[in-house]
Amino acid sequence: MKRRKIKTASRDFEENDLPASRLAQYFSIFKERFRMIAWLSFLTSLFFLPFLLVLFFKDFHLLAVTSNLENPDESTLQQARVYANLLYGGGEVLALTLFGFLFSGVIQIFRQLLWDEPIFLKEDFREGLKSSGLRFVASFLFIAFARFLTNLSLSPFLQILLSVILIAFFAPIALWFSLQSVYYRSSFMDTLKNAMKLSIRTYPFTLLFMGLIIAPLWAMETYLSKISLFGAFGGMLLLSFVWIAPLSLAFLSFACAVFDRYINEDYYPEYYRKGLRPLR
Repeated sequence: MKRRKIKTASRDFEENDLPASRLAQYFSIFKERFRMIAWLSFLTSLFFLPFLLVLFFKDFHLLAVTSNLENPDESTLQQARVYANLLYGGGEVLALTLFGFLFSGVIQIFRQLLWDEPIFLKEDFREGLKSSGLRFVASFLFIAFARFLTNLSLSPFLQILLSVILIAFFAPIALWFSLQSVYYRSSFMDTLKNAMKLSIRTYPFTLLFMGLIIAPLWAMETYLSKISLFGAFGGMLLLSFVWIAPLSLAFLSFACAVFDRYINEDYYPEYYRKGLRPLR
């Protein structure tokens, strides 16, 4: 891996005042930088809005089509869903990929918080887009396109099976592939190999994080939308504000601990426990 140049903070306090663990640091950040977290949560929901709008119009189209059918069987309904996914799938892919690109700027600022570095919102956001945006685009584009192909299956069973495979096997690798780019400069293949190793070593925690992110959104889009499209849209928008960014900060904090254990201690000692109280 190639080393990257990073900004260093000028300390006006003793390093012993820093949190002793990533968990303590997470709650300290929420307590001391709550306004910053709220602002980043707002940006996250704003970036997620295009995807939610595409979902809304797709569900509205599906509702309009199926409401004109008299006693449709499950096969007819599945064909209608596949047609709606085909019609709006391209928009979903583009919206998710755009979200991934813009979210890389938010993750960059989260890294600054965890490293206890000074934050310059616009500059750090642009730095995140520049340094890790393309890797986030690659990951989100892959997942979004795989999701699009999965949704085109006429068999509900096959659709569920492919979705499980995507979430259980490919999404963890894509997640760790993206997060490495926030910290390190390495080749595509080296990053991919490390992502596979890290996803295996942290599999239960990674799967739990993705489940906490995906499950509420999926439940609202699948079930609440049948009751109220506007309710589902509003619920997912609210969830993107109060849930995605704080949970992402929590996982990034966990990722810092993982990088410290498997990478930083041996290869990047200047990154080791960065932002935490030095070990005695």
